Amino acid sequence: MDFRSVSNLKEAYRFLKPARSSMQNGMSFLSNLESDFVEHKAEDFFRLLSEDLQSGYCPTRPNYYFAPKSDSFGLRPMAALALPDAIVYQALLNPRVLGARINSKLESCTFANRLDRHGKTFFTNYTKQHQRFISAQQRAFKAGFIHRLELDVQNYYLSISHQVLEKILEQHFGLKGRGEISFLISLLSKWSEQQVEGLATALDRGLPQGYEASDLLANAYLAPIDEFITSRYKNDVRFFRYNDDMVLMFKSPKLKIRILADITTELLKLGLALNGKSGFRTMESAEEFDRMRYSPYGEDPGCKVEELLEIENRAEAIMRSLIAGNQIDKTESSRLKYYLRVGGIFAKPFTDDAINLLFARPEYSFFASEYLLPCIQDDKVFIKLWGEFIKKHYLLTDW
Repeated sequence: MDFRSVSNLKEAYRFLKPARSSMQNGMSFLSNLESDFVEHKAEDFFRLLSEDLQSGYCPTRPNYYFAPKSDSFGLRPMAALALPDAIVYQALLNPRVLGARINSKLESCTFANRLDRHGKTFFTNYTKQHQRFISAQQRAFKAGFIHRLELDVQNYYLSISHQVLEKILEQHFGLKGRGEISFLISLLSKWSEQQVEGLATALDRGLPQGYEASDLLANAYLAPIDEFITSRYKNDVRFFRYNDDMVLMFKSPKLKIRILADITTELLKLGLALNGKSGFRTMESAEEFDRMRYSPYGEDPGCKVEELLEIENRAEAIMRSLIAGNQIDKTESSRLKYYLRVGGIFAKPFTDDAINLLFARPEYSFFASEYLLPCIQDDKVFIKLWGEFIKKHYLLTDW
């Protein structure tokens, strides 16, 4: 199917819509406005977008916001693509374009980001896939593979080389000569030109995080690792992968050093490295795996009102210093983030400063938006947010 066709673009929007509707960041309410606009002008919008793709499409640079990592206290930069760009990106990876081909060539040891066979959603439910990921490890344990090596790739999405990705798609997935591949790489190069200060990467690296199209490409990028492990070790190792989280199980602990050396070497060929979260343990019971099953929400540790009030006394001064472009020490920064994330449920005296912080300092955007969410129904707050967005960010109506 021609990815530029109106029907394919509409399907891409159908896949995108659930994720956009559930967005939890400072741009979520604007995403809903964009969606309302598209649906109101659907026929004209998709026709014009299709024509633009056939006459020379020019993508825009994304904005970035930060979201907390589920498994640590760190933050990851998430891309906020313009809606037309997000639709085009998804359209390229739709099942009838590149998606089904990529999905069919992935090894059975790969559990994350697999296409939904029925086409109701783009991916199979990720919670179910993670359950299968853990259940497969339990079966390996019962078969005598009791030693478990868990590996994780450092800064994975930011480190993906466009040139290597293109080569993998062409050679490993049999997509050589497909015009969609060169167009896809040109989009990724354009979007990588603007990175958040302090996290800049080379222009030929990085996938925009927060999109299922990126998740499928990230899955494909490690396909050579899947093939290497399953062919080299065969009966000696059980290998399971959930995106860039890799688990290798074996009967003899002597294999650990050899496997670790081999994977490190193979990752280097892809421009990747392991991070410090990698670990090794000998499992003692199948029940231990049950504690690894996916839980989408962490425990809420709670907070003391006295602590919030203490931070609140300094919040205004800290935010205004940040808005002015000043740097603050890590303690002050951590305290402000803590207050913004939970303080909004107690009082809302700093909405203007939080709005200005949202746009002035991307590294605080997630926390500022959390603070603003309880008061988004206030007309004054909404008008202020919309006004700042008009002044500083891409508008769908401009396109």
